[in-house]
Amino acid sequence: MPRPVEALIHTQALAHNLARARRATPDARVWAVVKANAYGHGIERVFEGLRSADGFALLDLDEAERLRRLDWRGPILLLEGCFEARDLEVCSRLNLWHVVHTAEQIEWLSSHKTHTPHRVFLKMNSGMNRLGFTPAAFRSAWARLDALPQVDEISLMTHFSDADGPRGIALPALQEGGVQHHRPAGGQHRVRTLAQPRIGGARGLGRVERLRGRAARQRRQAVQALAFDVGAHAHRTVFIHPGLRAVDRKSTRLNSSH
Repeated sequence: MPRPVEALIHTQALAHNLARARRATPDARVWAVVKANAYGHGIERVFEGLRSADGFALLDLDEAERLRRLDWRGPILLLEGCFEARDLEVCSRLNLWHVVHTAEQIEWLSSHKTHTPHRVFLKMNSGMNRLGFTPAAFRSAWARLDALPQVDEISLMTHFSDADGPRGIALPALQEGGVQHHRPAGGQHRVRTLAQPRIGGARGLGRVERLRGRAARQRRQAVQALAFDVGAHAHRTVFIHPGLRAVDRKSTRLNSSH
Protein backbone atom coordinates (compact mmCIF):
# COMPACT_ATOMS: atom_id res chain seq x y z
CA MET A 1 0.00 0.00 0.00
CA PRO A 2 1.43 3.42 -0.90
CA ARG A 3 1.92 5.96 1.84
CA PRO A 4 -1.51 7.55 2.49
CA VAL A 5 -0.49 11.15 1.91
CA GLU A 6 -2.26 13.65 -0.35
CA ALA A 7 -0.90 16.93 -1.67
CA LEU A 8 -3.53 19.64 -1.90
CA ILE A 9 -2.75 22.47 -4.33
CA HIS A 10 -4.62 25.71 -3.61
CA THR A 11 -4.79 27.61 -6.88
CA GLN A 12 -6.51 30.56 -5.21
CA ALA A 13 -3.54 30.87 -2.86
CA LEU A 14 -1.17 30.79 -5.82
CA ALA A 15 -3.14 33.55 -7.51
CA HIS A 16 -3.15 35.59 -4.29
CA ASN A 17 0.62 35.24 -3.89
CA LEU A 18 1.21 36.23 -7.48
CA ALA A 19 -0.94 39.33 -7.05
CA ARG A 20 0.88 40.15 -3.80
CA ALA A 21 4.26 39.91 -5.51
CA ARG A 22 3.01 42.16 -8.30
CA ARG A 23 1.82 44.80 -5.83
CA ALA A 24 5.20 44.70 -4.10
CA THR A 25 7.03 45.37 -7.38
CA PRO A 26 4.61 47.43 -9.49
CA ASP A 27 7.34 48.56 -11.89
CA ALA A 28 8.37 45.02 -12.82
CA ARG A 29 7.10 42.15 -14.87
CA VAL A 30 6.47 39.09 -12.72
CA TRP A 31 7.29 35.63 -14.00
CA ALA A 32 6.10 32.30 -12.64
CA VAL A 33 9.06 29.95 -12.30
CA VAL A 34 7.79 26.36 -12.42
CA LYS A 35 10.51 23.79 -11.87
CA ALA A 36 10.49 20.01 -12.07
CA ASN A 37 6.94 19.78 -13.41
CA ALA A 38 5.68 21.85 -10.46
CA TYR A 39 7.75 19.69 -8.13
CA GLY A 40 6.16 16.59 -9.56
CA HIS A 41 2.54 17.70 -9.19
CA GLY A 42 2.02 18.66 -12.83
CA ILE A 43 2.19 22.04 -14.49
CA GLU A 44 -1.47 21.65 -15.46
CA ARG A 45 -2.45 21.69 -11.77
CA VAL A 46 -0.82 25.05 -11.04
CA PHE A 47 -1.46 26.82 -14.33
CA GLU A 48 -4.82 28.36 -13.39
CA GLY A 49 -3.36 29.91 -10.28
CA LEU A 50 -0.45 31.44 -12.18
CA ARG A 51 -1.94 32.33 -15.53
CA SER A 52 -1.96 36.06 -14.76
CA ALA A 53 1.87 36.04 -14.68
CA ASP A 54 3.69 37.97 -17.38
CA GLY A 55 5.57 34.85 -18.38
CA PHE A 56 6.53 31.32 -17.37
CA ALA A 57 10.09 30.16 -16.81
CA LEU A 58 10.70 26.42 -17.13
CA LEU A 59 13.52 23.93 -17.46
CA ASP A 60 12.02 21.28 -19.71
CA LEU A 61 10.86 21.37 -23.33
CA ASP A 62 8.09 18.88 -22.63
CA GLU A 63 6.60 21.20 -20.03
CA ALA A 64 6.81 24.07 -22.49
CA GLU A 65 4.84 22.04 -25.04
CA ARG A 66 2.21 21.18 -22.45
CA LEU A 67 1.94 24.84 -21.47
CA ARG A 68 1.30 25.78 -25.10
CA ARG A 69 -1.39 23.10 -25.26
CA LEU A 70 -3.06 24.85 -22.31
CA ASP A 71 -3.39 27.82 -24.70
CA TRP A 72 -0.71 29.90 -23.00
CA ARG A 73 0.39 32.34 -25.69
CA GLY A 74 2.65 34.52 -23.58
CA PRO A 75 6.42 34.26 -23.11
CA ILE A 76 8.03 31.00 -22.04
CA LEU A 77 11.67 31.11 -21.00
CA LEU A 78 13.90 28.02 -20.79
CA LEU A 79 16.03 28.79 -17.74
CA GLU A 80 18.91 26.52 -18.74
CA GLY A 81 18.53 27.06 -22.44
CA CYS A 82 18.94 24.28 -24.97
CA PHE A 83 20.65 21.03 -24.06
CA GLU A 84 21.39 20.08 -27.67
CA ALA A 85 21.30 21.76 -31.06
CA ARG A 86 18.02 20.19 -32.18
CA ASP A 87 16.22 21.81 -29.22
CA LEU A 88 16.39 25.05 -31.18
CA GLU A 89 13.88 23.59 -33.66
CA VAL A 90 11.36 23.26 -30.83
CA CYS A 91 12.14 26.79 -29.68
CA SER A 92 11.37 28.04 -33.17
CA ARG A 93 8.16 26.05 -33.42
CA LEU A 94 6.81 27.02 -30.01
CA ASN A 95 8.24 30.55 -29.93
CA LEU A 96 10.28 29.91 -26.81
CA TRP A 97 12.79 32.29 -25.30
CA HIS A 98 15.95 30.64 -24.01
CA VAL A 99 18.94 31.36 -21.84
CA VAL A 100 22.44 31.27 -23.32
CA HIS A 101 25.11 30.47 -20.76
CA THR A 102 27.76 28.51 -22.68
CA ALA A 103 29.86 29.06 -25.79
CA GLU A 104 28.46 25.80 -27.19
CA GLN A 105 24.93 27.23 -27.17
CA ILE A 106 26.16 30.19 -29.22
CA GLU A 107 27.69 27.76 -31.72
CA TRP A 108 24.39 25.92 -32.03
CA LEU A 109 22.58 29.19 -32.69
CA SER A 110 25.07 30.17 -35.37
CA SER A 111 24.25 26.98 -37.29
CA HIS A 112 20.49 27.07 -36.71
CA LYS A 113 18.23 27.71 -39.70
CA THR A 114 15.16 29.71 -38.73
CA HIS A 115 12.79 32.18 -40.39
CA THR A 116 12.17 33.97 -37.09
CA PRO A 117 15.14 35.20 -35.02
CA HIS A 118 15.19 34.08 -31.42
CA ARG A 119 14.81 36.07 -28.20
CA VAL A 120 17.68 35.04 -25.92
CA PHE A 121 18.77 35.83 -22.39
CA LEU A 122 22.53 36.07 -21.94
CA LYS A 123 23.49 34.91 -18.46
CA MET A 124 26.38 36.15 -16.37
CA ASN A 125 27.87 34.20 -13.49
CA SER A 126 27.95 36.94 -10.87
CA GLY A 127 28.78 34.69 -7.93
CA MET A 128 26.25 31.84 -7.87
CA ASN A 129 28.77 29.67 -9.76
CA ARG A 130 26.20 27.45 -11.43
CA LEU A 131 25.65 28.68 -14.96
CA GLY A 132 26.77 31.66 -16.98
CA PHE A 133 29.70 33.47 -18.50
CA THR A 134 32.29 35.05 -16.25
CA PRO A 135 32.37 38.85 -16.28
CA ALA A 136 35.64 38.69 -18.22
CA ALA A 137 33.99 36.62 -20.98
CA PHE A 138 30.60 38.33 -20.92
CA ARG A 139 31.24 41.11 -23.44
CA SER A 140 32.74 38.70 -25.92
CA ALA A 141 29.73 36.38 -25.62
CA TRP A 142 27.38 39.33 -26.13
CA ALA A 143 29.32 40.46 -29.22
CA ARG A 144 29.09 36.99 -30.76
CA LEU A 145 25.33 36.83 -30.17
CA ASP A 146 24.78 40.35 -31.44
CA ALA A 147 26.43 39.43 -34.75
CA LEU A 148 24.12 36.47 -35.40
CA PRO A 149 21.12 36.91 -37.75
CA GLN A 150 19.45 34.08 -35.80
CA VAL A 151 19.21 36.34 -32.74
CA ASP A 152 16.65 39.12 -32.35
CA GLU A 153 16.57 40.70 -28.89
CA ILE A 154 19.20 39.99 -26.24
CA SER A 155 18.21 40.40 -22.61
CA LEU A 156 20.72 40.14 -19.80
CA MET A 157 20.31 38.10 -16.67
CA THR A 158 22.12 36.81 -13.63
CA HIS A 159 21.35 34.67 -10.59
CA PHE A 160 22.05 36.49 -7.34
CA SER A 161 24.02 34.43 -4.85
CA ASP A 162 22.79 36.63 -2.00
CA ALA A 163 19.66 38.60 -2.77
CA ASP A 164 18.92 39.23 0.90
CA GLY A 165 21.88 41.51 1.56
CA PRO A 166 23.28 44.70 0.02
CA ARG A 167 26.54 42.99 -1.00
CA GLY A 168 24.72 40.38 -3.06
CA ILE A 169 22.79 42.85 -5.15
CA ALA A 170 25.50 45.49 -5.53
CA LEU A 171 27.14 43.14 -8.07
CA PRO A 172 30.35 44.92 -9.10
CA ALA A 173 30.79 42.03 -11.54
CA LEU A 174 27.86 43.38 -13.54
CA GLN A 175 29.60 46.70 -13.98
CA GLU A 176 32.68 44.90 -15.19
CA GLY A 177 30.73 43.07 -17.88
CA GLY A 178 27.91 45.60 -18.24
CA VAL A 179 25.91 45.88 -21.44
CA GLN A 180 23.01 48.25 -22.04
CA HIS A 181 19.79 46.80 -23.40
CA HIS A 182 17.71 49.27 -25.40
CA ARG A 183 15.50 49.72 -28.43
CA PRO A 184 17.03 51.89 -31.14
CA ALA A 185 15.00 54.64 -32.79
CA GLY A 186 14.29 52.39 -35.77
CA GLY A 187 12.36 50.02 -33.53
CA GLN A 188 14.53 46.94 -34.06
CA HIS A 189 15.06 45.08 -30.79
CA ARG A 190 18.81 44.66 -30.37
CA VAL A 191 21.56 45.19 -27.87
CA ARG A 192 24.00 47.70 -29.30
CA THR A 193 26.09 49.51 -26.71
CA LEU A 194 28.37 48.61 -23.84
CA ALA A 195 27.42 50.66 -20.79
CA GLN A 196 25.59 50.20 -17.52
CA PRO A 197 23.64 46.92 -17.48
CA ARG A 198 19.93 46.44 -17.46
CA ILE A 199 19.78 43.05 -15.86
CA GLY A 200 17.00 40.76 -14.73
CA GLY A 201 17.99 38.85 -11.61
CA ALA A 202 16.54 36.68 -8.89
CA ARG A 203 17.25 34.19 -6.17
CA GLY A 204 14.80 31.50 -5.14
CA LEU A 205 14.39 32.66 -1.54
CA GLY A 206 15.10 36.35 -2.13
CA ARG A 207 12.25 38.12 -0.42
CA VAL A 208 10.07 40.58 -2.28
CA GLU A 209 10.88 43.54 -0.07
CA ARG A 210 14.59 43.09 -0.74
CA LEU A 211 13.99 43.07 -4.49
CA ARG A 212 11.85 46.20 -4.61
CA GLY A 213 13.44 49.06 -6.50
CA ARG A 214 16.58 47.14 -7.43
CA ALA A 215 18.28 46.72 -10.78
CA ALA A 216 16.13 43.84 -11.96
CA ARG A 217 13.38 44.56 -14.48
CA GLN A 218 12.07 40.99 -14.48
CA ARG A 219 11.08 39.30 -11.22
CA ARG A 220 10.54 35.62 -10.60
CA GLN A 221 7.70 34.44 -8.44
CA ALA A 222 8.27 30.83 -7.51
CA VAL A 223 8.75 30.13 -3.82
CA GLN A 224 6.56 33.10 -3.00
CA ALA A 225 3.75 31.44 -4.92
CA LEU A 226 4.17 27.85 -3.80
CA ALA A 227 5.01 28.98 -0.27
CA PHE A 228 5.20 25.66 1.48
CA ASP A 229 8.81 25.90 2.65
CA VAL A 230 9.23 29.61 3.36
CA GLY A 231 9.88 30.61 6.96
CA ALA A 232 7.33 32.28 9.19
CA HIS A 233 9.12 35.62 8.95
CA ALA A 234 8.72 35.65 5.18
CA HIS A 235 5.02 34.85 5.57
CA ARG A 236 4.57 37.90 7.80
CA THR A 237 6.67 40.07 5.53
CA VAL A 238 5.01 39.48 2.17
CA PHE A 239 1.64 38.12 3.34
CA ILE A 240 1.75 34.97 1.27
CA HIS A 241 -0.65 32.06 1.57
CA PRO A 242 0.41 28.39 1.51
CA GLY A 243 -0.13 27.08 -2.00
CA LEU A 244 0.60 23.44 -1.18
CA ARG A 245 -0.44 21.37 1.81
CA ALA A 246 0.36 17.72 2.56
CA VAL A 247 -2.42 15.73 4.21
CA ASP A 248 -1.92 12.35 5.88
CA ARG A 249 -5.14 10.55 5.00
CA LYS A 250 -4.61 7.90 7.68
CA SER A 251 -4.17 10.49 10.44
CA THR A 252 -7.19 12.39 9.15
CA ARG A 253 -9.33 9.26 9.35
CA LEU A 254 -8.09 8.46 12.87
CA ASN A 255 -8.76 11.98 14.10
CA SER A 256 -12.23 12.05 12.59
CA SER A 257 -13.15 8.81 14.39
CA HIS A 258 -12.64 10.36 17.84
